[in-house]
Amino acid sequence: MNKARRLLKSLAWKLFPFAECAVKTASRLKILIPTKDAFGAFQEVFYEQCYRPNLASLSEVKRWVDVGCNIGYFSLWLYDALGKTSQEALLVDANPLSCKYAGRLLALNKLEPIMRVENALIGPKSAKAPFFASGTSTGSSIHREWGRNRKTILIPSAPLAEIVGTNSYDLIKIDIEGAEKFIFENETEFILSFPLGLAEWHAPYWSGKQMKDWLQKNKCRILQVSAGSLYGSDAFDSALGTVLWSTRSAEAAT
Repeated sequence: MNKARRLLKSLAWKLFPFAECAVKTASRLKILIPTKDAFGAFQEVFYEQCYRPNLASLSEVKRWVDVGCNIGYFSLWLYDALGKTSQEALLVDANPLSCKYAGRLLALNKLEPIMRVENALIGPKSAKAPFFASGTSTGSSIHREWGRNRKTILIPSAPLAEIVGTNSYDLIKIDIEGAEKFIFENETEFILSFPLGLAEWHAPYWSGKQMKDWLQKNKCRILQVSAGSLYGSDAFDSALGTVLWSTRSAEAAT
């Protein structure tokens, strides 16, 4: 019996990318889980509630930009956690497959009136950059290729301010798999126009120390920083972590 269960589990896992899988949450949201890596992200965001420690500081957020949205789990989690009172969200990702799934996730929950997905790569205006994407999942990066079924995509790039436009937002969330260096070195003024920022750093491309130095240089107030089970300033020593901050524009608004 145990062997049969293991076999079924193995077969189900192999067939996972080809199955239509959606989970309904207690609050009646429908969560699309289209790939194996999406299952891991679903577990992290909705089951382990990795963003919940930041929720108290995000309670007044109504509009946000989700840069590196992948398939949209953060935005759907925030929408749900804030009591479905959100007014507008822009989801941005360079991976066309991620944007496709994010669009389907929004459609599944009838959120297109307040949320939209933009397939875009942040970079110099009117340039093109190679982008490495997995052929079987939403894994992607400008730095490394993903697996044996990898593919290289040439994507036109544009400055973040041009992609976002002139609308006013309360929060920018940045999780771009090692491309943080460009955005924090070239888009500082625009990032600081958001009252709140939430970012994940990925060493060696952008280390915790670089992230901390950038925040201190620009007089940002660090509200929460974590790396796994580490919280507080020691978390900046980790290769991977998340930090939430407020800016001078937030102080001016209050």
